[in-house]
Amino acid sequence: DDLPPADTLSAALEFERGFIGGFTASYAIPNTNPSDLVIVGERAELRIGHNTITLIEAGAARSIPVEAGASVNRELAAFADALQHGTPHTNSPENALQDVAVVQALLESASTGARTPVERIVP
Repeated sequence: DDLPPADTLSAALEFERGFIGGFTASYAIPNTNPSDLVIVGERAELRIGHNTITLIEAGAARSIPVEAGASVNRELAAFADALQHGTPHTNSPENALQDVAVVQALLESASTGARTPVERIVP
């Protein structure tokens, strides 16, 4: 069965080691200013933005600039190298299947309203 298109998703996540997190994505409206990825720990916060990475500890922020799109460019170059030269790619097919399993669990949970475990594909 094909899944109906989902344009907005918000989820509470609980990881095997007890970490908790939240995830929100929406494609319902144009987004000209993508949100930062924010990771909050007990002692610090890490914000990964479009062109800056910021570490906030004890109220003090340290930022470093990053080239926008550089990681995507490196990913595409590694993929092309794998195709041309047969070198192993850092993202295995198993990793891709694990990503799909996460998305499927998120969509199932949204549909049923119940907690849905993610199938473990990558050990």
